[in-house]
Amino acid sequence: MQRFLIDPSQPRLVSHVFYGGAHLFQAGVLAKMGVRALSSPEAALVSPKVLDKLRREPIEDYRIDFEDGFGYRSGAEEDDAATRAGIEFARMALAGALPPRIGLRPKAELKRASRTLDLFLKYANGGPLPKRLIVTQPKLQHPGEARRWREMLEQAEARFGLPSQTLRHELMVEHPAAIHSLAEIARLCENRLDSAHFGCYDYLSAMQVPAPAQRLDHPYATHARWAMLQVMLPLGVTVSDGAFPQLPTGEDPSARRAAFEGHKAEVRRALEQGLFCGWDLHPGQLLSRYSALYEFFDSSLGPVKARYRAFLDAETKALRAGAQFDDAATAEGLLVFLRRGLSCGAFTPEDLQ
Repeated sequence: MQRFLIDPSQPRLVSHVFYGGAHLFQAGVLAKMGVRALSSPEAALVSPKVLDKLRREPIEDYRIDFEDGFGYRSGAEEDDAATRAGIEFARMALAGALPPRIGLRPKAELKRASRTLDLFLKYANGGPLPKRLIVTQPKLQHPGEARRWREMLEQAEARFGLPSQTLRHELMVEHPAAIHSLAEIARLCENRLDSAHFGCYDYLSAMQVPAPAQRLDHPYATHARWAMLQVMLPLGVTVSDGAFPQLPTGEDPSARRAAFEGHKAEVRRALEQGLFCGWDLHPGQLLSRYSALYEFFDSSLGPVKARYRAFLDAETKALRAGAQFDDAATAEGLLVFLRRGLSCGAFTPEDLQ
């Protein structure tokens, strides 16, 4: 069965993106995130499978953040951070310690973004670059901005002698104007476009939603994500949900537990809406992220596997088993479940025998 599920020629389908300030990036940071998650009180609330995941591969995708996670700093400070990040990146690459996906988020202003990218690449080239290095464009509003960013990536590849398409374009959709022109934005990114992330709180602020009412499941946020999925999925572009802002920190156990359960609920909501990836901002959110993922897939694996096996045994003809009807359309939904469960590690190919 599993030979139909995962195409090894395609990029890894990751289940989260961890954003960390560029000034904090150094070799060993990924393992450190796993250790911090495992040492938090909420580690007692998750399954052995989640604990094993955090020991083996705590981070699937990472952004070295020169934007919100870096804050306002002088040009000299950003130059220094980009240089040091490139050096540390090369160290990780040489040690084989890079995650399945990784990239950076420069600031939105083009000149500053280009300089940061150049300084980073100058030193990151000291080690083997991944086949796909993600470069995230924040604060996007208009198609012309996407075109200029794509040209910046093309020019950087030429300057550093990188193979074409090494620098992959990722969009941060966080303004209503971008939602209205998503199709044109995607067209101007051409075949370099890799993924699109939803910036929920910038978006809701632009829609004049006051802070106490801002949340990931706000109707405006739901509409924006739906629009992103409608445009991006037919192009094979991954869509990622926004961040859950309540972090499991502090001395109050009830507040930490509320943050843990709240994040799990949002991950579950996203999964049910076809969003299999989201941001994480704190090591403790790795516990709730993987816990929600594995519970979602584990709870339905048996029935889904049985339905898909029955469909295959019927030689892909429509069939009814009890009250459940399956045809090619519903079987595709079963495949989505199985592919995504495999990609996030909820189960293995052996579990599908």
